[in-house]
Amino acid sequence: MPATQEAWTAVLKVKTSALGRCVRSAKYNIYDHNGTIIQRAEDVPKGKPAAGADVPRVDAPKVDSPATAKIPERELAGVAGIRLSSGTSHPLHIPDHAPTGHPDLTPGGTAGHGPTNNLDNTPRGGHPDGSPPGGTHPDTPSAAGHPDTPSGTGHTDATGTGGAGHDAPPAADTHLPDNPGAGGMDDAAHASDDAAGAGAHDGEEPLTAERRKELQDKHVWLANNDEAWRSTHYNTLNRRRSVATPVDGVELPQLTKDANGKLISVHDLPNGPRETRLAPEPFKLDTVPEGNLPELNKAMGDRRVSVNLTNAEVKLKEGDSQAARDAVAEARKAFDKRLPGVPNNSKIPENLGNKAAVLHVIPEAFPQADIIHLPKTPNGANMFDGAYKLPDDWRLIVEEKAPPNGPEWRQGKPDPDPLDPTDLNHGGAQGMRVQQGTRQYIRTILAEMKSRGGKDAEIATDLRAALKAGRLKYVLVKAKEDLNGNGEYAGATLEEFLY
Repeated sequence: MPATQEAWTAVLKVKTSALGRCVRSAKYNIYDHNGTIIQRAEDVPKGKPAAGADVPRVDAPKVDSPATAKIPERELAGVAGIRLSSGTSHPLHIPDHAPTGHPDLTPGGTAGHGPTNNLDNTPRGGHPDGSPPGGTHPDTPSAAGHPDTPSGTGHTDATGTGGAGHDAPPAADTHLPDNPGAGGMDDAAHASDDAAGAGAHDGEEPLTAERRKELQDKHVWLANNDEAWRSTHYNTLNRRRSVATPVDGVELPQLTKDANGKLISVHDLPNGPRETRLAPEPFKLDTVPEGNLPELNKAMGDRRVSVNLTNAEVKLKEGDSQAARDAVAEARKAFDKRLPGVPNNSKIPENLGNKAAVLHVIPEAFPQADIIHLPKTPNGANMFDGAYKLPDDWRLIVEEKAPPNGPEWRQGKPDPDPLDPTDLNHGGAQGMRVQQGTRQYIRTILAEMKSRGGKDAEIATDLRAALKAGRLKYVLVKAKEDLNGNGEYAGATLEEFLY
């Protein structure tokens, strides 16, 4: 592509409706959904756009969405330098809770470990021999971007406790866990990536799990054996200088040291593709259905006393002092007064995420949605947070979060489709870690549901058929707390996954 056209393409904001997209040809003409050219390549302005110049915008034709959802057309959140080109299947990877982001929830800290959805219990380690796995020395990419954030407290992000939420700390609480007593190494160390990895993984390839593993082993070997390469990609704490910049088509592995001081990957399994989302659609307090606000405020207030108690307890473990002990006693008194006899665990923030979806966002965004009653599972693991039937035989899957959490990771699982003998890779999730919001994650949960049989398997068959037919919407609902941290509900956001 000529440099002048690429400069303009890089700053295009492509608006997309719930189901429609405009199409860009190999010749860089721009077409609408009917195949009509709406802008020719030769009509693109020549030269670099001046600072402050109007940015050309391409409006996709509006397509009627299922359930007559009250979702206006939304833009992909813009990041400078992103090229939206022909054949781009993952136009943008949105950070999980910009601008505040997650802390680096590295494993081994003080927050404790409870029941989780973590299935990634395979041994951690680098390549055993002295040769570089995966091929030759890669081209050195830019080291620009956000590094992994150091952490000394071992924060957790409760990996898939199911239900609604699987939550980590609210932004106002800096680094302490929102899920007391819950966590897991599988998701804990990865949470900072979602904050640090702002921007698109431009150039990420649809690689097999085997190839991703080869590349992960190669990068671990280089980190141990090539000081120049390591210093280019990792800082002195062995944290990645950029999460957003892929190397060899994949994101670099998170590193830790084994008992012998050798660098190894935090996760033995490689990461699969990251989720991609549309920009958040806000749902303010004036859109809460009549009569629902008191229950939403209660759920937010319950979470606030839970977070305050957990934060105080973690700080006491970090350093014993009279002030720290007094803070725990005060937080415990407030918690017991508000929630007498209730254990301080992950169910409290999960309840908030669920209430935000069920009592606010879903009734407003999808007024004709008919809830699918998902069977209960132990600790809510291995299940979607919510599911609904929509008009015209559409289906809706919902992930429900308390602030400021985003999509989690877990071990993928094969999902053979008995109705599709051509699906030879069984969903493509086996052998890698998969993130909520991706197709591989959907297939992994469908596999879990199928394995349980009964009503679970029935629903899985229905959702798999909708996925195969292109009639499945997948969204994230995230509750918001008032800016003062007073435990009052401040609305929520809705984000649609582009899986």
